[in-house]
Amino acid sequence: MKKAQRLLVAVGLGLVTSGGIFAYVSGQNDRADAGEPQGPVVVAKAPIPLNGKIAPEMLAVETRPTKFIPEGALTAPDVAVGRVAKIELTPGEPLVETKLFAVGEEARAVLPVPAGMRAITVAVDEVVGVAGFVQPGMQVDVVSTLDVEGQTVTKFLLQRVKVLACAQEAKREGDPEAKVVSSATLAVSPSDAEKLILAADRGKIRLAMRDQNEQGDAKTAGATPESLVGVHKPAPVKVAEKPKPQAPKIVKVMVPAKTPAEKPTIMIIRGTSTEYVSR
Repeated sequence: MKKAQRLLVAVGLGLVTSGGIFAYVSGQNDRADAGEPQGPVVVAKAPIPLNGKIAPEMLAVETRPTKFIPEGALTAPDVAVGRVAKIELTPGEPLVETKLFAVGEEARAVLPVPAGMRAITVAVDEVVGVAGFVQPGMQVDVVSTLDVEGQTVTKFLLQRVKVLACAQEAKREGDPEAKVVSSATLAVSPSDAEKLILAADRGKIRLAMRDQNEQGDAKTAGATPESLVGVHKPAPVKVAEKPKPQAPKIVKVMVPAKTPAEKPTIMIIRGTSTEYVSR
């Protein structure tokens, strides 16, 4: 038998042997699985980031032996949709209750504070997002309403501010996705933190949703009650105050004391002696 023929025979025998082993192992596994209880489990179909909100397309349901299903694993996707992941989940990883925030606990999903920034939590008015509600990681604008020299002014205070966390209390009627936000934790620079705290203390703050891909800042002059109806209130003219009359100053003049006048003196000469006599 030629060398090439012997090689072909050896390869053929190897394939037959490998196929037999594979069939045997597969049969063993099938027989083992057939005798074990199976159950559904919800797994991550796509990567789910830390503090990420879970969407239906991120999930899949697989059937696995119950001995490989961890305790507390979810069996229905609806239970996980809309919740926030406590940790990063990889594809194929079962979703367990301990890996997700409970319903209504999204406020605990806090993003790390960027270097050089400060995390400031402020109370805000109702904020209803276009696609639901404000979530950690979004960029928002801060609009403040203040009383400046007796005039109410509303103006953009800060723009493109990153939301680190938000506290949500209740769902808005008629829209199950939108929620009322009672407070928000924002990442701001130290100087902006001072502005934000002052504005929150002296007036009202409202968050404004914005396009997450928009990079520029809006330039506005602010709004006043007069500007809403087209009336421009003239700037107050400061009148110079008259100087208040001052009481006359009392100056003490020191008069030198009079020295007593000297008495006249008479010189008396007697021979070679001289004598002075005062009168």
